[in-house]
Amino acid sequence: MTVTPWGCFYNGKPPTNGDTVPKISFFARNNTNQSIPSGFWTKLNLTAINHELPVGQVDLVNDRWVCPFDGHYSLTTSIQMDVYWTQTDSAIDFRKNGVRQCITTNADNSIDQHALPLSTSDQMVAGDYWEVWIWHNSFSSANLLSATCNQAQFTGWVNYLL
Repeated sequence: MTVTPWGCFYNGKPPTNGDTVPKISFFARNNTNQSIPSGFWTKLNLTAINHELPVGQVDLVNDRWVCPFDGHYSLTTSIQMDVYWTQTDSAIDFRKNGVRQCITTNADNSIDQHALPLSTSDQMVAGDYWEVWIWHNSFSSANLLSATCNQAQFTGWVNYLL
């Protein structure tokens, strides 16, 4: 058995369900002012990693999380964006290997902020990648980061390995 910062590995392989589960987790976010054009699905730009064990799961170049080991994982995301038009709908979704998996929507008559949370739990294989996509139909572009909106994050953790 080898003990690493993210858990115990047996013969260089991740443990099975009966063994100690490694502490696989990540927390990535967008810390720039990303503009989301109206009427177009736009991928969340991941620009910073706050936490990542093991290192290398968050791909900042392609703005995605890549599953490191076969297992069951939980993912969550939340965004806030400024919208400048009433009667605006907004949505956020998870895409696994480029295919939409789940979506949440918000119909709001306010002119200021839309907040959208989304969570999922799924069985994954090593190499599966997950992305966060955002959409709205405001009169103009919406901003993810401004004086009043500062939340766009993507987090996840392992429940158990297969």
